[in-house]
Amino acid sequence: MGTVAADTTQGSDLFTGDQSFYAHDDQADSKTTAGVYSHNELQASANEAEAMCDWARHINGILSGFISAADTDFDTDDVLSTGIGAGYGILMVAESVDAVASAWLVQDESLLAMMVHGSFSGTKDTASKYNVYYETDQFKVQNKVGNNKSVVVRMLSMS
Repeated sequence: MGTVAADTTQGSDLFTGDQSFYAHDDQADSKTTAGVYSHNELQASANEAEAMCDWARHINGILSGFISAADTDFDTDDVLSTGIGAGYGILMVAESVDAVASAWLVQDESLLAMMVHGSFSGTKDTASKYNVYYETDQFKVQNKVGNNKSVVVRMLSMS
């Protein structure tokens, strides 16, 4: 663990100037005569704090790309219009009563199977399946399995 001061390998100071706050290492860790901090594993340095913030920003960015649709009373021959249009990303469909799920790569209006459970089909009107397909400017899920199902659709959009 090096000093908290900015340099090309460590980024920038957590606090600067004459603020009443100091970088955590300055408050709690001891510093050797060579200017190196001892580091308690339960404490975060300025660089570690910045790395944690980067991860939080990354996760928030991913979550903001999710688009969702759901139907908790999904009966035979019902069609869920998801409102999810053409684009690029990953479309995930899960049905919780039968505990099945599938994922497709979306390219414009096309579905490319990534991990498709045997209860799903990518074609409209396939008997005894949850059918996922694109029609009239959006992806749809059709129930050809049975009554009282609960389906959730999520798309991680990359466009």
